[in-house]
Amino acid sequence: MDKSDPALVKARRFIVERGGISQTRIFTKFHLALVGCYDWRGIPSIPPWIMLLPANFPFTIYEFSSWARSSTVPLLIVFDQKPVYEVMPGLNLDELYAEGRENARYELPRQQDWTDLFLWADEVMKWAESLDLMPFRQEGLQAAERWVLERQEATGDWAGIIPAMLNTSLALRSLNYSVHDPIVQRGLKAIDGFALETEECYWVQPCVSPVWDTAWVLRALIESGMAPDHGALVRAGQWLLDKQILDYGDWAVKNREGTPGGWAFNLTTASILTWMILPW
Repeated sequence: MDKSDPALVKARRFIVERGGISQTRIFTKFHLALVGCYDWRGIPSIPPWIMLLPANFPFTIYEFSSWARSSTVPLLIVFDQKPVYEVMPGLNLDELYAEGRENARYELPRQQDWTDLFLWADEVMKWAESLDLMPFRQEGLQAAERWVLERQEATGDWAGIIPAMLNTSLALRSLNYSVHDPIVQRGLKAIDGFALETEECYWVQPCVSPVWDTAWVLRALIESGMAPDHGALVRAGQWLLDKQILDYGDWAVKNREGTPGGWAFNLTTASILTWMILPW
């Protein structure tokens, strides 16, 4: 579409009136940086050595939830490598910089409070990166690479959610993995498995949720008056029981006493299931 198309003119006006690209959130800037429409200088630095911190350290990746660390660890690699992929020669979004692309200041917004200490730390890390003085950089990158490779599911995905799957695919690409590598192929196939396509459009779901959806449907049917011992409900309930996860995951790093027993991928699913089973 030409940038003078009425729909794009309207969209541009909406964006620029609200501050343009410079006022967008970090993940928007991250995806723009990947295609050369934003500068990596405006993206926070995440030191790879965070992967090397011992489990008893006050802050490690295991302070994140399962889905969050599955999405964040591959970003350690991508943010370090800072790749730019030319998807279309000459592509730019300069007209979406309210102040003009030439006047853009690629910096993180300051809050004028104690949290600005993190911005000073970010500047120090960027300076160290520019001089290749980031301690334990290669060791951290290798640890992050091993971490994501070890967590690819048999179905090819990572954590069963698109952010983790896309971020890991980007991480492997930035490490120069071939598109023909079996790990990459399984990952791409898993992403395609989340896609829906009609004659008019193609889109990718952020997740698929048969366990979650089944639990909600069961709950709704019982609330609507269906007998709990109805054959369809019994079969669905048994299906859910069969989906219970009894294997240990890396959640055990923070919880050494707990035993497996949850359902993928949302904790709420397990709670709903419990409510439904109790009356049975």
